[in-house]
Amino acid sequence: MQPSHFYMNESIDSALVTHLQSSVEVDKASLVKELHDDLGGLMVAAVMDVAWAEQHVSSTVARGRLARVRDTLRSAIDIKRRIIEELRPSLLDNVGLFAALSRELKHTCARFGLQWTEHYPHSELQFTPEASIALFRIAQEALAISSTHGSVTKEELSVSAESETITLRFANDDDASLPDAIDRDTPLFASMLHRIHVLGGNLHIDSSPPNGSAITISIPVSRALQPA
Repeated sequence: MQPSHFYMNESIDSALVTHLQSSVEVDKASLVKELHDDLGGLMVAAVMDVAWAEQHVSSTVARGRLARVRDTLRSAIDIKRRIIEELRPSLLDNVGLFAALSRELKHTCARFGLQWTEHYPHSELQFTPEASIALFRIAQEALAISSTHGSVTKEELSVSAESETITLRFANDDDASLPDAIDRDTPLFASMLHRIHVLGGNLHIDSSPPNGSAITISIPVSRALQPA
């Protein structure tokens, strides 16, 4: 059994860091809206105009070029959608945090060739908008640390909700000691720890080689959910 590391409300909070993280999320949300509403509308209109033109020109060469323009525009629309999802997942606002976490887990594990399992409460919880995006970013950072460490082949995400605490647990099958391997001075770890601290939560990291390592994040319900 490897020693575990427990980080409880670390004193890394500062008004400046909190302000910067909040400002980045506001800017991302604003950019997403512009990309979706303005740029997206223009590109869809352009596709429709090109499709109309294809049907009304007699030249085979011209129709071929218009078809290539149409395909290029559609490829650009797909790129725009991917950029939007990277900036702020649409599932987070349209469905809920659990759906967004599930997509992020599958996307991350597919990228690194990992197997995955996941567990969530039976129904979506009513997170505050601030807690929802913060928990999603925490999950992104925790997955980046857990899934890319050592010889990981399997990743598991478990979300549970008790009367006073919401817990996110990221477990893998790595046979090394995650607490000893993590560099706490990296921006990724510092950012994750700061977000957890802002929500009044705790971070627990331990390893039990050869059974794997786990990152456990606990957040008070009072700081994460909307009032009943």
